[in-house]
Amino acid sequence: MQKLIIILVLFFLNCDSPQSKAEHWNHQLLCYSLGSCNDERGTRFGIIGDSWTDLIAGQPLIRTLRVQMEEDYGYRFTGATMGGQRLQNVKNEGIHFQVIENGGPDLKYMIISLGGNDVMNNFSEFIPDINGELGSRLYNLENGIIDLVNSGNSYKKNRWGGEDLVWFFHGYDYLNPDIPTLPNTFMCRLNLNLAGFTDAEVDSFHPVFIDRYNEMLHHAAALHHSIRIIDLRGTIGGPPFSSENLMFDCLHPDTTGFTPLTAAFVAKMQFWTGDEK
Repeated sequence: MQKLIIILVLFFLNCDSPQSKAEHWNHQLLCYSLGSCNDERGTRFGIIGDSWTDLIAGQPLIRTLRVQMEEDYGYRFTGATMGGQRLQNVKNEGIHFQVIENGGPDLKYMIISLGGNDVMNNFSEFIPDINGELGSRLYNLENGIIDLVNSGNSYKKNRWGGEDLVWFFHGYDYLNPDIPTLPNTFMCRLNLNLAGFTDAEVDSFHPVFIDRYNEMLHHAAALHHSIRIIDLRGTIGGPPFSSENLMFDCLHPDTTGFTPLTAAFVAKMQFWTGDEK
């Protein structure tokens, strides 16, 4: 039922609607998803993310990481979160500058929930050299992360002065390739089989992908003083795979799954931020 609701929402987003509904969706898209709000000054936390923070334009059909942090833990964000977002797009479009601008001089922390879409796109290219292609993509993503942090810190200090921001990156928990999913979703067994992966390669690649992704983040943190890593592996099962009853599809937790993930994220982040919200 939840998947059907999401499909219907996506359908109606592309249909004509009364002006009041259109204005609502425009506000959600521009403010929640693109960070183009005018009333966010005074927040200490910025957030930029993909579908783990915002599945559909700020609509909490699944209570994602951002939604639960706001509603259950009292965090206030200046944010730009949208399903499908890539770190490369954020850099190219200067979305991190927009969030820093809207956050104002009190902004201290940036939560970045990006990278999976950068690494997982065009997964047929992983054949025939899975490890080599993954290593190349993770290397490029690490450089992109460091460049994002450097450019964001430079913008913040030139605009508002003060210290560098503290940037929180999280790795994903283990996925589950065998959960029925929406069409064309990355990393699901059916689509990986169609791309040329054998079942044995799918079983091996899934946990290796998550482990190497998290290892890349830890390496980036060792290289840069502003980066902190929230490692969420094993929070909802695995390795090799997260628990089926906590997943919405092969990539995304459901609301029940996001609950322990959010609790773990907040607890680990508070090691560096204390009770600031």
